[in-house]
Amino acid sequence: MDDCVTIHDAELCRWFATVFAGELTEGAVNAYMAGAAVPYLNSVAEQCDISAERETLEAAIRDWSRHTNATRQLATDFAAHFLIPGQTAAMPYASYFEEQTLFGHAHDRMRARLNNAGLGLTASENGPADHLAVMLEYLAYLLDTNRLDAHSSGYVESEVLPLATSVSRRLEEQKPSTGFYPTVASILTLYLQALADRKLTARV
Repeated sequence: MDDCVTIHDAELCRWFATVFAGELTEGAVNAYMAGAAVPYLNSVAEQCDISAERETLEAAIRDWSRHTNATRQLATDFAAHFLIPGQTAAMPYASYFEEQTLFGHAHDRMRARLNNAGLGLTASENGPADHLAVMLEYLAYLLDTNRLDAHSSGYVESEVLPLATSVSRRLEEQKPSTGFYPTVASILTLYLQALADRKLTARV
């Protein structure tokens, strides 16, 4: 992908979703090391200041070359961040942060939205619908279909942004070996805040 290409909001949301949906494949790791994140970061940087976070992220990606098996190390980080319960767990579900449980009210709200839109889950059909990746995919759908303002006023600031912020803050409390996921979460939070501000201004 050309570094100078402007990536629209829906595609940005889908990119962020892929980061949090599951472990990075070896192909994805190699693509990032070859600069695959650059166009996305360029487009986010057009909307908000991510200079410090971008420097940290790019340094983290460059550092992958020092690992004997970067894919395995990132998989270890992913599990430690998102899959292993504990006081510092950043399990990326809205119900987990809102109610300290899974399949809570946030799951019910998201399931209703997906059903009303005729959409299935990106993740397992048996998984909670309030996973950050699913919520970002739904946001991409709203942006693609120009329904964010008309039918889902406040979805960004009341649903997706609070979850991204909670995940980001929890990740900051952890000590990952690569720093990839905490930094992407910080960039996502800044981007969503900028997106929410733009949509709020457009509604006024």
